[in-house]
Amino acid sequence: MLDEIISHYKILKKIGAGGMGEVYLAQDTRLFRQVALKFLPASYQYDPARRARFLREARAASALRSPNSAAIHDIGEHQGLGFIVMEYVEGELLSHRISSGVIEISEAIDVTAQIAEALDEAHSLGIIHRDIKSSNIIVKARGLVKLLDFGLAQITNYIQQDAAQYQTSILDQETDTNKVNANQTLERNENHGATIAFDHPCPDPDPGSGHREQTSGLGADIGATIALDENISSTQASDANEGQTIALDEYVAATQVLEDTNSASQTRQPSNASEGTIQRPFSQSDSEDQATTIGLVMGTVPYMSPEQAMGLTLDHRTDIFSLGIVLYEMLSGRLPFLAESQAQLIQNIVHQQPVAISQLNSKVSSELERITRKCLEKDRELRYPTARELIYDLQRLQKENKTIALSESASLQPPQAVKNRAPAKPLIRLRFCLLKI
Repeated sequence: MLDEIISHYKILKKIGAGGMGEVYLAQDTRLFRQVALKFLPASYQYDPARRARFLREARAASALRSPNSAAIHDIGEHQGLGFIVMEYVEGELLSHRISSGVIEISEAIDVTAQIAEALDEAHSLGIIHRDIKSSNIIVKARGLVKLLDFGLAQITNYIQQDAAQYQTSILDQETDTNKVNANQTLERNENHGATIAFDHPCPDPDPGSGHREQTSGLGADIGATIALDENISSTQASDANEGQTIALDEYVAATQVLEDTNSASQTRQPSNASEGTIQRPFSQSDSEDQATTIGLVMGTVPYMSPEQAMGLTLDHRTDIFSLGIVLYEMLSGRLPFLAESQAQLIQNIVHQQPVAISQLNSKVSSELERITRKCLEKDRELRYPTARELIYDLQRLQKENKTIALSESASLQPPQAVKNRAPAKPLIRLRFCLLKI
């Protein structure tokens, strides 16, 4: 694809890849500027509902005007693959900066406040990001922070509608499967020369043969949807998407654990797991960019909110939880929830409280700890109700920290010597004049 011209964009190089597509640096041959082209997974071309949702959400996200949001310039299609044309942002990924060491307190507060500004505008338009993580945040040379991938956000007004459509599609697929099975049985009982009209749409290579080839919409989209056929294993579905999706059996095991903690021993563990293995962030060992898709469950597992991990209906507060994880990561140098498998990680996100940041970084104040904890409340009713209220607390803390720093700096300055003042000469002259008179 390098040097290929798509529409009026010349592909220069590949700059990233993940479960939700590949990203290329391109040159806009009309406006002579560099842009980022993100190609969506091939599975989108087989799902009209998903394609329609992508167009609707991309159009909504293109309305964002915050300087902290990477702009969406255009959307298009090339050889059946949809793509988004986004602002190309030069800078350092926050994930790379964190890997180099703990972020300074003032910078961590500033980065969080800028991302909250981007979210405040998006949420006011009914858009939730659903994939806030340090690898989706870029810090530019002059300190401006940009939040990426708003093109894959979701409009809250349509979440219930999408969920209903998804459930309906599953029922329709089950009905179609039953119809196909019934028609196949009927075909075997009829004369071999008879032509059977299948209700399930499929190609007919030879109308005169009396046989129509059965095709499954699920088979064309393995790895992007939940396989309903028991003969299609979730392992195949995971491998088809290069490990970027949560394996179905592991996700089901995790949700069963959440419903009944006594069945935790039944969840699938990695084959190479052994006793005494040190826990580590799952994302750091398997993939830096774990975009996941199971039905309507989308996001990167280590940064998911409890309701997102459980597949519940989301609102804007899921982004506040994920931003709290990023803040925790900047201050401590590690993720708040660690596990050896995705199933265990989901359980920890829902049930486990993270280690106090002050135990990992003594410079973190009790107030900053409180702010982070409020973002990470399991119950979304206890989190910050809006990104704006989080911004207020961060700005107030930043101001207090600057005041304390100035007072401490002043206390370290040596006291200045008091200069002796000269005698009041005008008074002496006045006395001399009175004596002379």
